[in-house]
Amino acid sequence: MNPWDADGFEWDEEHLARHAISAWEVEEVFYRDPVWVADERHGPDLWWMTGMTDRERCLTIVVQVKPQQRMLRAFTGWDCSERDYRRYSM
Repeated sequence: MNPWDADGFEWDEEHLARHAISAWEVEEVFYRDPVWVADERHGPDLWWMTGMTDRERCLTIVVQVKPQQRMLRAFTGWDCSERDYRRYSM
């Protein structure tokens, strides 16, 4: 399953909060046409989602694809680095 085909989310809200990211910001990035990059180094079900929130905050969110549930589990993220932002801006 491709991550952009997911039907819903699960969140590690505690860990995301440590990075000052809320669950609603994860959803905003998802619905605003993010750039997806497979994290092949850490596993076939992990993806980086980079994009903007409605308030123009550029975030990179790491999600785990859960194909049987058609869900994404967002568990960590950060404000975009310049490299992330360039990748998103292309």
